[in-house]
Amino acid sequence: MSNLGEKNPYAPILTKLVKTWVEGSQDKVKNMLLDFISVEDRVGFSHKPGQFCMLSISGCSETPFTIASSPAEDSDGILFVIEEKGSFTEAFYNAEVGSTVLMRGPLGKPFPIQEFLGRDILIVGDKGHLAPVRALLQYIIHPQQRGDFGLISVVLGHDAPSLLTAEQVEKIDEIGSIRISQLSRSVANEIEHARSLISAIREVSPEPSNSCAIMSCDNTTLPYLMRGVAEMGFDPVRVLFIINRAIRCGVGKCGRCNIGHRFTCIDGPAFSLKELEKLKFDV
Repeated sequence: MSNLGEKNPYAPILTKLVKTWVEGSQDKVKNMLLDFISVEDRVGFSHKPGQFCMLSISGCSETPFTIASSPAEDSDGILFVIEEKGSFTEAFYNAEVGSTVLMRGPLGKPFPIQEFLGRDILIVGDKGHLAPVRALLQYIIHPQQRGDFGLISVVLGHDAPSLLTAEQVEKIDEIGSIRISQLSRSVANEIEHARSLISAIREVSPEPSNSCAIMSCDNTTLPYLMRGVAEMGFDPVRVLFIINRAIRCGVGKCGRCNIGHRFTCIDGPAFSLKELEKLKFDV
């Protein structure tokens, strides 16, 4: 079952857009920071890495966005990462600071953090799909949690912005045992792109037998990654893939986001490789 927090996640919460910014040259990917209008809502909101919210703004219906901020961060609000790639996301991307945003959530199952304890962590993220892995990385590198995990390996696509803040990059040695690899170029062919990601995974050299892997990429890339990590010897129970489906209701009622008999909005959005093999996942 989902961790629904202390407040009813099916009732919209009033929030305000307090800040937007673009990382580096990522002109189509924008960070959007929301803050609660009500102090009661701010105090009552509780989420874990891997969960998402349904957001709506004037002129646009509800759209699912994964929470990009970690509950361990000392933040002034809730962070979302918006990629401008259609009419729904365009409305959020172009929203002005001060705009009112309705937020429903948190929804979905959080990452099984307890299963990661004592293990090396592999994180793979691509442009437009970074929010869930950013939340996870920020959680596990927090000083209060860092000692609970082993080596952290991060593989990013060519156009993906950093998952670390500028301050964290400057003090990366203080994080301890972290390797970051980023593809040097983009390729149009999805097979070649997946091969590049798999080669980068091999370069950071995580030990499959003691690793948990979390991968967030385009759905067309995932089948190739699924085969690649299986061939590398990762335990299919400890490899999680973020599945991007057309979530509409967020509560498992409309059936739009099903994978077989499971629903992305309440059983995911993260599914293990073993689960996906049983469900015969198909993009």
